[in-house]
This record gives sequence, structure tokens and C-alpha cells, in this order.
Amino acid sequence: MSIITPADENFQIAAAIGRFSQACNYLEDHLIFTITRLLPVTTDMGRALLAGNQMRRNIDILQALLHLPEIPISQEDRTKLGSLVPRLKAINDDRSRFLHNTLLWGAGQKTEGPADTLFLKIDKQDGKNSAMYPVSIEMLNEITNKVKSAYTDLYISPVKYDLSEWTMEFTGYPSKKYPTRQV
Repeated sequence: MSIITPADENFQIAAAIGRFSQACNYLEDHLIFTITRLLPVTTDMGRALLAGNQMRRNIDILQALLHLPEIPISQEDRTKLGSLVPRLKAINDDRSRFLHNTLLWGAGQKTEGPADTLFLKIDKQDGKNSAMYPVSIEMLNEITNKVKSAYTDLYISPVKYDLSEWTMEFTGYPSKKYPTRQV
């Protein structure tokens, strides 16, 4: 027995999924590059720190870094990158949906639309909220274009640090009583 997917039966679907997948990979790599650029580390150091993370974790890291006044970027870049965070999260959600769920043709399904409609089947662990969502090549291409746009918008100029001005802030932290342990 072999697996036959809609991508096996339709080269346009296979190409659209491939373009989307590759665009997401390039975006994820560029996100790591941008975070590395924000930090006073080399590109190799940044990759060593971030490469094993899931994309969502790296988006959260980017968001956290943008709140630090020590990151020497313009307010314009800070605002631009901050406005990208929701877009990056939405792209990551779409990436997870399309690459970790099953695509099916609509034939034999209790769904609206013709039998040649393509559906994304998403199973939920609760067994109650599983669903079939109609999708199309045009939708995949539209999402791919959003990924490419986010890639372009994620660019920032090199950041220059003056490490001589850095201090050890923890020496100014208030001293507090250790929290009561709950046993």
C-alpha cells in the first residue's frame, strides 16, 4: 500500500506547497539573522544560540529584544520590527497548519463544494473541534507572497554597539526575601 496525496496527483498543488515551504524556511533563516544582528555577537554565535529553536520561540525572542533600550536601533526600526511580530506569528501558524496537517480532496466528504475541492483536515485532540477547511492553490500562493513580503520587511541595517558603556545592572537590583516554598 502506498500513500497518494493531492500533491502526487496535481503538480500545481505540489509546486504551491513547495514554494510556501521554502519561503517559510528562508523567512525562518532570516529571522535568526535579524536577531543575531540585534545582538553583540557574530553571525556564527547567533546561529549556535538560535538555530535549534522553533520559529515561534525566535519570534518571541525578537519581540522581547525590541523592548530593551540597550538595543541600539532607531525608533523607526523598532516600530517596524514590532509591527512584524503579529504577521510572523500568523505566518508561523499557517506554516504549522499546512505542513503538519493532511490535505484531502473533497470527494466523499460531508462538506460544501465540488468533489475536486481541496481541504485541509485539522484534527484536534479533544475530538470535538476537528474540521475540514477548504483551501486552494491561489490561497497558498497568496500566503507565500505574505511570507516573501515579511522576509523583505525583516531587514535592518547592521547594528553598532559601544560595549564600553555597558554596566552590570544586576548590582542595582533590590534585595528581597526568598519566596516561601510551597511543599
